[in-house]
Amino acid sequence: MVPGLQLNDNKRIIAGWGYINDKHADTEILLKALINEQPHSECEKHLHRKDFKWDRSTMFCASGAGFKRTPDSCEGDSGGPIMAEMSVKPYVYVVLGIVSWGPRCGVGLPGAYTNVSYLPYQEWIVSIVWPRQLKKKIGLL
Repeated sequence: MVPGLQLNDNKRIIAGWGYINDKHADTEILLKALINEQPHSECEKHLHRKDFKWDRSTMFCASGAGFKRTPDSCEGDSGGPIMAEMSVKPYVYVVLGIVSWGPRCGVGLPGAYTNVSYLPYQEWIVSIVWPRQLKKKIGLL
């Protein structure tokens, strides 16, 4: 994902207030789930739409693993974070991406996540989150 970033294995944490199943049951508390980053080929294989093409630079793939129900993001979680723990600083988490979309909640199929390390996305995020520092860095202040 991010070159040089040392993360603990491929486990990822998602968080959100979205539905807790595909029957639209919702929650009033922030929930989190542990899922695993998957190879791009998993999403290329499972996420088919006639107007959609998997882009390895702007997306990454992740899914839960379980028996009857698997940990997963669901409707209403889109826009929320997918995070990873840094291996060099335990209990320090890095936002790697944004919950985007997937087929059905909790059935073990992978979902698509926006990769915020993609350079144009990073530049836009920095311009919104730290506009003053960016302007100072490029000599506009």
